[in-house]
Amino acid sequence: MPSEPMATLPVLALHHVSKHYQRGTEDVVALLDVSFELAPGTVTVILGPSGGGKSTLLHILGGMDRPSEGHVDVFGQDISTWSSDQLAQYRRETVGFVFQAFHLIASMTALENVELPLLLAGVPTTARRARALELLKRVGLETRANHYPGQLSGGQAQRVAIARALAANPPLILADEPTGNLDSASGEDIIRLLIALAHEDGHSVVIVTHNEEFAARADRVLRIRDGVLHGDLKQEETAPMALTAVTPLDTPLRHVKWPALWRMAWHSLARRLSRGILTGLGIAIGVAAMILLMGLGSGLKSHVVGSVVSLGPLTAINVSPQSQTTDNGLFGPQAVVGHSQPITSRTLLTFAHLPGSRGAYANMTFLSGVTWRNRATTTALLPLPPTPLWSVNGILPKVSAGRVRRREIGVLRAVGARRRDISRLFLLEALAIGLMGAVAGLAIGSGVGLLINGFVSHAAAGDTIFALPVWLIIMGLAFGGGVAIIAGAIPASHAASLNPIDALRQE
Repeated sequence: MPSEPMATLPVLALHHVSKHYQRGTEDVVALLDVSFELAPGTVTVILGPSGGGKSTLLHILGGMDRPSEGHVDVFGQDISTWSSDQLAQYRRETVGFVFQAFHLIASMTALENVELPLLLAGVPTTARRARALELLKRVGLETRANHYPGQLSGGQAQRVAIARALAANPPLILADEPTGNLDSASGEDIIRLLIALAHEDGHSVVIVTHNEEFAARADRVLRIRDGVLHGDLKQEETAPMALTAVTPLDTPLRHVKWPALWRMAWHSLARRLSRGILTGLGIAIGVAAMILLMGLGSGLKSHVVGSVVSLGPLTAINVSPQSQTTDNGLFGPQAVVGHSQPITSRTLLTFAHLPGSRGAYANMTFLSGVTWRNRATTTALLPLPPTPLWSVNGILPKVSAGRVRRREIGVLRAVGARRRDISRLFLLEALAIGLMGAVAGLAIGSGVGLLINGFVSHAAAGDTIFALPVWLIIMGLAFGGGVAIIAGAIPASHAASLNPIDALRQE
């Protein structure tokens, strides 16, 4: 990342950029040999019909997609081969996005939405709060700071989106059909605001649209059709609009910190509490059952526990390609009878090509006896299916812990969140739900145990059979949090790997 923009270099330059997509056996050309430069303090309008390559070009300019050929220079540095984390930093510090659909996070206030890029950049709370308030004042919405997106008009929501785009004071502002969802009066206000950001503040503003009305207001007009630039028209500078000055951002930009992610996770849970409660209910039931059973076991006489443990762990290992077996007693090994056929790769291939099948894989379940502190139980180990099948419904257990909406993931990625930030956010939200479920389970299990103690004490002259030692409380919390983390690991990984472009298109 360049530390200081160089006045002699363009903000951004494309050199013979092409983009190809593979659609089945067809090679689709989205962009073909596109070259141009963007200067600071100018408004560039990219005009073209739907499907002409405008969106692909915008995504490449914003570091959300990579060119198939050619390269993109930002202040002289080629970003075409940068890593995912480097591109996230580029979006966080150098680019501000303004979308047609606003893409504000519904569970956050206007102030919190504007703060979001600075939160992801590790800016302290006081500094980012002051910056966000100043930007809302800049766009005329200081009185709407604590309103949620659903309480704002379309024009107001787009102004919040522009304020968010300006949060890190990026040199490049990319606006995708910024007036597409607005009435004419609100649209005119947004146009004048974007022009002023270029002519007064020195940002390089790029507006991607099919609306010809923008052409007369721009410093430069690029026309694109079928992925090819057909014209490059430069015009006289339009008159600037007076705006309240905003002080430069002098706080260093880094990465989001764990405490900030933890607050985001709790914030998300608080806004969707009912769903979190439903998700945590399963964990609560499991913890309650564990607390009750282990609490009862802890309170029983040692000879009762000993008689159970004396049965010993299971020692048989069963390997069976079919379900027909003979039973040799309660604890005896089971034996396969009849002719058996091994499962081969050819077998799996046959099943994978059945009508309606997404794939086939072999699965084995390992059972083992586990003893801890003279308590025995049976555990089952089930291997995960192949990763290409993880997205198939029904293959993996559904976990809504950390189920931030897909569009929100796209928003977070667009404003500079790294993949690891998304994954950590999911895991922290899963952990929060797991701990909530564990606390509820501890309360339920111990409550039932105390009721049992009451009945037993009444019938047996003061004897009790339920105990809740400290180690059991710790185990209950660890169980709830651990289960949630394990169950949320795959959804977190899947969320982190989502293409931000695809995520932004979904609710």
